[in-house]
Amino acid sequence: MSVIGHFSHRISDLTFRFLPFVLVLAGFFCGILSMAPADTLAAVSQVIHEGSFHSGDLRWEADSQGVPYPVFDNTRPLTEPGLPQLPAREMVLLVPVEMEVTSLWIEPVETHREAMKNALAIAPAHFTDSHEYVTTTRMDRRDGSFPSVWGEFTGSHFWRGYRLATISIYPVREIQTDSGSELEYLDRFAVRMETGAPVNLADIAVRQRLVAGEAEENAQILAQLVDNPEVISGYRRENGQLVENKSAAFERTYQDPEPSRQRCYLPDHHQ
Repeated sequence: MSVIGHFSHRISDLTFRFLPFVLVLAGFFCGILSMAPADTLAAVSQVIHEGSFHSGDLRWEADSQGVPYPVFDNTRPLTEPGLPQLPAREMVLLVPVEMEVTSLWIEPVETHREAMKNALAIAPAHFTDSHEYVTTTRMDRRDGSFPSVWGEFTGSHFWRGYRLATISIYPVREIQTDSGSELEYLDRFAVRMETGAPVNLADIAVRQRLVAGEAEENAQILAQLVDNPEVISGYRRENGQLVENKSAAFERTYQDPEPSRQRCYLPDHHQ
């Protein structure tokens, strides 16, 4: 027998002898995964929105001292005392109702930097109604960058049976380098969402009575409110039960194929 043939036979023999041990290990690790908390296994990240900022839309304004700061339309100033005054945009996103939203964050897709000729305006201290100056900040500069991240998850809540999630996004940030300061632009970005375990839908208040025109009105409001209106038409939402007024007591007559149009009868005093 050749050396190669003998070596191959040796590997096959070892594989056969240790195969039961390998299978036991595989079963052991599968058991560990099956015992892991449900929220750990359910956590997943996905892109729910993509957007962009155009550097040509940026304009400059000046504070009371004449020092410039950048501005985009539909933004508010970041007023963190002692830090550069930069713009922030609040985004509202329509997200699935059946999953718990644990976080949103901004994933930069395309950025570019431009050198700054002048220093940026610095946000002043806050002055309270008790005539005190407050210099406390929620944010800080990290590794020469402010803000240190491109966005901040600000929470989620329900509105008329819809789940809305909000995030503050920062179109530009200041980068301090050895050669000076630069302004970094968020040209293109993706909003990523991390979800946890499925929620118990029984704990979520839903519309009990179908109100004519309400679903259409909601869609119109959401189209003006959210930054991803394209998902409204396919959104799963309980629109309520179709109710008719009868003098008899409450009586369910039949179940429509569409759950949101379950027909019921109610006494006249439920108008």
